Amino acid sequence: MSAWILVGDASHAVVYSATKQGIEWQEIDSFVHPGSRLKNSELSSTEPGHAAQSKGGVRHTAMEPQTSPKEAEKQHFAQQMADVLNAGAGAHHFDRLVVVAPAHFASLLEHHLSSESQKRLHSVIHKDYHFKTHQEARESLEKLVFSE
Repeated sequence: MSAWILVGDASHAVVYSATKQGIEWQEIDSFVHPGSRLKNSELSSTEPGHAAQSKGGVRHTAMEPQTSPKEAEKQHFAQQMADVLNAGAGAHHFDRLVVVAPAHFASLLEHHLSSESQKRLHSVIHKDYHFKTHQEARESLEKLVFSE
């Protein structure tokens, strides 16, 4: 059995591959999305009270509730990560998927997972883990990844 483990948050993620308990994990790739760490004011030039035009031609003021630029960046990164996982599931690179991320980001990510990825989703751990080494990640998560 092979597993992919995504460990991350809205600004960075690492995807590991594991084949069985006790064997070193391989890093498939790591991703950084600095836009998720910027302030809304650094992401948008529209100031409160100024009008902005949306795609449909409807005008909205910046005072109206809508997705903040920072939230849009988080959603964009979640889509990016889901695309990576969906491609792996579609190519049958893993049998089991484990996601380790804060609840909000994990939810955004799950929303974009394909049915193929959803079928392989073994567990979602709502934690904000930042591991210094592959070894730390494996030691902390291995039992969960390979639990039945």
